Amino acid sequence: MDLEHNENEELEVTPAEPEAAPEAEPETAPVPEAEPEEKPEEKPAEKKPGMSKGAKIAIFLAALALAAAIAACVLLITGRKDHPAETEAPQTEATEATDGTTETVADKTLEAGEEVTTTYGKAANLIDADNFGKNAVTDNAAYTTGTAEAGDVQMRTVVARDATGYCLTNADLQIYYWMEFYQLMNNYGSYASMLGLDYTKALALQDAPSGGTWEQYFLTSATNNFAEIRALYLAAQEAGYELPEADASSIEDVLDPEGSFAKSAADNGYDDVDAYLQVNFGKGVTTEIYHDYLLTYYTAVNYYKNVLYGESANALTDAEIEAYYDENAQSYIDQGVTKVNNVSVRHILIQPEGEKDSDGNYSDEAKAAAKAEAERILALWQADPTEDNFKTLALEYNQDPGSKDNGGLYEDFQPGKMVTEFNDWCFDESRQPGDCEIVETTHGYHIIYFIGQTETRAWFDTAKDDMASAAAGEKITELKTKYPVEFNFNNVVIYDLLSASVSAS
Repeated sequence: MDLEHNENEELEVTPAEPEAAPEAEPETAPVPEAEPEEKPEEKPAEKKPGMSKGAKIAIFLAALALAAAIAACVLLITGRKDHPAETEAPQTEATEATDGTTETVADKTLEAGEEVTTTYGKAANLIDADNFGKNAVTDNAAYTTGTAEAGDVQMRTVVARDATGYCLTNADLQIYYWMEFYQLMNNYGSYASMLGLDYTKALALQDAPSGGTWEQYFLTSATNNFAEIRALYLAAQEAGYELPEADASSIEDVLDPEGSFAKSAADNGYDDVDAYLQVNFGKGVTTEIYHDYLLTYYTAVNYYKNVLYGESANALTDAEIEAYYDENAQSYIDQGVTKVNNVSVRHILIQPEGEKDSDGNYSDEAKAAAKAEAERILALWQADPTEDNFKTLALEYNQDPGSKDNGGLYEDFQPGKMVTEFNDWCFDESRQPGDCEIVETTHGYHIIYFIGQTETRAWFDTAKDDMASAAAGEKITELKTKYPVEFNFNNVVIYDLLSASVSAS
C-alpha cells in the first residue's frame, strides 16, 4: 500500500481529480513507456512513504470523483453502441445457506456464540465456511455477475473474515475492487490500451500482461489492499487511535441526507446517494457500506501516516540519515538523487521558429537565428547584470509558458528535474550566484541566471523517507501476521460494471 503523505491533507468527500499508482510486481502490469515532451523543469513530486503498494488512493478516490471517474471511461465508450459487451463473461452467483436462511452462522474457528460482524449484521450469508483461507484468486476463471441489487443474497455473502469476527461481504468488496480499476485507469488513462486493457468488455475475458485475467489482477490487488487496511485499522483501534476531528466529520457527512455528499450527488443529477455510488461501484453498494469503507480506510491511512511512518521518521537523527545516504550513494546517484542542495534560477527560453524534422530537430537556419536572439538578450542583461534586470527581460522575451509570467523563475528544484543540459549547468560544482550563460537544449536556447542554492536537501529528505518507509513497512508486515485475513474465493462475485456501462451508453 503506498499512501499519500501530506501533512496538510484534509479529507474531502466531493469530486476531485484522481491520483494513484498501480500495484507492483508480480500483480502489476508493466508500465508503458510514454515519451512526453520534455520541459525545462518539472516540479518534483513529494516523496510518499511506502507501504506494500496497492492502496495509494488519493482523496479523489475516497470521495471517488464519482461522476468524473466513471465518466472518463464512459466517454471513451460513447459512440460504440454497436459494440455491446461482446462475449458475455461467465456468470457466478452465490447461494443461500443450506438451511434456506440467510442468518449468519458462527464458523467453528470462532468462539462459541461469538457475533460475526459485517455491514449486514446477522443478515450476512456465511456459506462454505470450511474453505476460508484454502483457495486462491486463480482457482476460478471468472467471478463476474451481470445482476446485483443492494441486499440480495450474493451481495450479502461473506467473502473474507478475520479472527475478531469481522466479515467482508461481496457488497464491501465491490468498492475495493473498482477502486483498483479506477486507480489504474486514472494513472494511465489512454495508455491503458497499451497494457491490453479494453474497458468496453468484461475484465474476466481479458488477459493481463502479468498473467491471468484483468479481473483476477484487480481482485488480487483489492484483496491484498483490504488485508493491509484491515490490519492497520485493528492496530489503530488497539492503540486507541482516533481520527482527526475534521476527517471523522467528513466521513459522517456521507450519511447525512442534507450533507455535502448528498448535495454532490444531487448536483451530478442523481436521485440519491445510493444511485451516485452504484453507477461507480455496482448496484450492490449502499451509502452505509461506503461509509464503512471510508471509516476503515481513513483510520488505516492516518494511523500509518501519523504513527507508523511518523514515529519512525521522527526517531531518525541527521547523522543516521546522512550515513544511510552515503552507504547507498551509488544507487541514489543512479536515480539522479545527488548530494547537493536544491537551487533556484531564472531563465529565458528562445525557441527556434518553424517545424522540427522527422528526427525532432530544427533547421540550422532556425537554430542560428534563435541563438543570435539569445545572445542579443544576454547583452541587454550584461548592460545591467542584476537579477531585477533579468526578471524584466524574462517577462518580455521568455517563451517558456511554465515560467513566462513569473520572470523565468524556477525555484527550489532538485537534481534530475530539468532537461539534461539545463540540469548539468545548474548543478555544476563551480556554479556561483549571479552566473549567467546561454545553454542549448532540445527546446532551444536558455539564458540562465543562477540565483543560488536553497536550504532544501532533496537527497536528505529522500533518504529519510526511505528509512522511515522501510521501518514502517516492517511494522505493517508484523501487523498482517498479527491480524490475518482469510478469503474464500468460492463466494466472490464481481458486478460487471463495464459491460453495464457499455449497454447503458
